[in-house]
Amino acid sequence: ADHVGQLLTLETHTRSFPAHPPAADRTTAGRTLALSPSAFVLAALPLLIVIVGHRAISGEREEENLGLLMTTGLSPRALVLGKTLALAIVGGALVVACALVELVAVTAASGWSLDARFLGVQAFRLAYVSVWVGITIAISARTSSTTALG
Repeated sequence: ADHVGQLLTLETHTRSFPAHPPAADRTTAGRTLALSPSAFVLAALPLLIVIVGHRAISGEREEENLGLLMTTGLSPRALVLGKTLALAIVGGALVVACALVELVAVTAASGWSLDARFLGVQAFRLAYVSVWVGITIAISARTSSTTALG
């Protein structure tokens, strides 16, 4: 983005601050979040998990496939764990893909190498996805309909 430059006044016995620092040229979101493709995916990931997973169990119940699944000898616990694992793999794959993109981009730009802080952030992101997956599957298992009116 274009920058208008900084204005610094000089006065004796006072502390002067720049009148137009580069951060002032940005919006609030621009100052706090550098929007990259991976940042967008990670911000939209909870919504994606809810959209993909909201019909996991309640959709089976609504379409009357749940009873058919239960007649095959599949335990309810195995069904819920299987649906949870499938949704977690999708969310985890997106987190890993974003991490790889960030790693390649940052390494190419600055010669930075992998460190514990980067791995800690990725572990936090995976835990964040896991919480959203758990919430989504739990709500899907508790509701009888996939519609709000239902």
